[in-house]
Amino acid sequence: MEIFCIAAVAANGVIGQGKQIPWQIPGEQSRFKEYTWGHAILMGRTTWESLGQALPGRFNIVLSRAADFQAPQAEVVQSLAQGLEAARRQQASKLFVIGGEQVYRLALDCADGLILTRIPQAFAGDAFFPAFTCPPFVVSQCETVAGPSPYTIETYRRIAPREQL
Repeated sequence: MEIFCIAAVAANGVIGQGKQIPWQIPGEQSRFKEYTWGHAILMGRTTWESLGQALPGRFNIVLSRAADFQAPQAEVVQSLAQGLEAARRQQASKLFVIGGEQVYRLALDCADGLILTRIPQAFAGDAFFPAFTCPPFVVSQCETVAGPSPYTIETYRRIAPREQL
């Protein structure tokens, strides 16, 4: 199973503000849907609560330290290792980690790749995509999307062995 962190990241590293995405860019969320459709997705409790429901067409996994937390139409796990095992049980070929900041930090060591939508503007925020280094990640693809709010999609692949969980 391949593991990817997928996020939209502002020029200053912001990924969220007050449990919401601080921008609306036409077409950007449909790209997210294209990448993740039919695959497993892993998110933290705060991300789950900001979505308000399970994302259709995907196997939803929610990471929460609270043993009694419930997420309708999603599997709740208490660790990253349990989340990876849940995706494996579903025979997922890909698992996309979709946030938030703490879950990205946990997943970076075992990710095979990153798919980052780079927003060229800075935004106020309280959640940030964690810093990572190249290597072990290298840019394998870069696509600029034109329009009234242009952005770039950078795909990174791991070139060094990943941590196994």
